[in-house]
Amino acid sequence: MGILDKFKSKAVAARQLEERLYTKVEQEMATGRRNEALWLMALEQAEYDTEKQLASYITLRVQALQDVACREGGFDNFKTKAVATRKSEEKLYERVAEEMNGGHQNRGLWLKALEQAGGNTDKQPFKYIRLRVQALRDEEHTLGQLEREISKKTLTLSSDTSDADTLTDSIRDDVSVVELKNLFSGYSERQLKMLVNKKDASEDLPLHAALKKYRINVAQWLLSLGADPELKNYWGKTAREIAVREMVDGSQDMVLWLKALDQVHGNTNEQLARYLMLRSQSAQKMPINCDFNADSFVAKIKDEVPLEKLRILLKGYSLRELKNAIDKPDASGELPLHLALKKDRMDVAEWLLALGANTDARNYWGKTAKEIARLKDSGETLKLVLRYASLS
Repeated sequence: MGILDKFKSKAVAARQLEERLYTKVEQEMATGRRNEALWLMALEQAEYDTEKQLASYITLRVQALQDVACREGGFDNFKTKAVATRKSEEKLYERVAEEMNGGHQNRGLWLKALEQAGGNTDKQPFKYIRLRVQALRDEEHTLGQLEREISKKTLTLSSDTSDADTLTDSIRDDVSVVELKNLFSGYSERQLKMLVNKKDASEDLPLHAALKKYRINVAQWLLSLGADPELKNYWGKTAREIAVREMVDGSQDMVLWLKALDQVHGNTNEQLARYLMLRSQSAQKMPINCDFNADSFVAKIKDEVPLEKLRILLKGYSLRELKNAIDKPDASGELPLHLALKKDRMDVAEWLLALGANTDARNYWGKTAKEIARLKDSGETLKLVLRYASLS
C-alpha cells in the first residue's frame, strides 16, 4: 500500500468514527440525556443565544467523545495536553452546573453578574456562569502555585544542611523543647520528619546530639517526630548505641533498658523511645537519698558532664538536702561551686548558686567562691557570684 492509499485509509477511518460519534450524540439527545457541563459551555460559546446553544453543544459533545476514543487508542503529547485541557474545562463547568442546580451560587459573583448584565435578570445567570468558571480557574492556578512552592521548599530542605545545623546546634546549646518547637513551627510534619533525620555539617544527627547531652525530653520529642534510632552518624554509631554508652551506665539504667525491650516485645526500633519514657518516670519517682557522693559529683563537674545530667543526679532531693549536698567538699577538699567557676562552667555555677550554694564556704586551700571569681579575667563571673551572694 502506497503513502496516498494509507492517507486515504486514515481519512476514511476518521470519517467513519465521526459518523458513529454523531449517531451516539443523536441517540443521547433522543432519550433526553445531556451533559450539563457541556450544555453550560455551549451556552457561553453561543454568547448566551439559546437558539445557537444546541449547535454548540453538539460540537462540544462530539469533541468530548473523540477525546475518549483518542485516549483509548493512544496519541502524541500535543494531543494529550489538548484533551487534558478540555477535560479540565469540562470539570469546571460541571461543578458550576451542580452548584446552580443545588441553589449554591456565590453571592458576590451573583451580584457582579447582575451588574454586568445591566440589571437584566434574564441575562444574569449567563454572566454568572462565565464569572464563576473564571473564579474556579483562578483557584486552580493559585493552588498549583502553592503546591509548587511547597515542593520547592521541600526540595531545598532535602538538599540543604543549614536547617539541620541549626537544629543540632540548638540542641547542643541547651535550647528548650518549647523554643525548638517555636523555631520550626512553620514546617509540615513531612518536613520535620526529614529534618530530624538529617545530618548536620559534621555529619552528626539531632537525636544523637540530644542523647549525648542527656536531654531526655528533647530526645522524646525528636522520636515523636519520626527520628530513626537506627541511623548512623559520621562515627558509625546509632542512637541506640549512643544511649547505651552515654545513658545506660548503671545497673538501674540497664534494668530499665532491658525492661523497655520487654515492653515493646523485642522491637529494638521502639526500645529507645520506651526506655526514655521509663527513665523519665523513674527520675520523677526517685526516692530521697541522703547518701550523697561528693567525690562523684565534683568529678562529673570536672569531666564536663552536661548540666542536664547533673540535674538528674540530684532529682528527688529536698531543698534542704540539696543545699547540704552541693556544699559538700570531695576527698581533695574541693567544692562543686569552686570547681565550676575554675572550669568556666557558668551554666553549672549559676545552677548551683540558684540552689543556694554558699559563696563564703572555703575549699581546702582556704579560698571562697568570691575570691576565685575575682581571680578570673571575666568580670561577668564575679558579677554572677556577687549577685547571688547579696541574696543569701
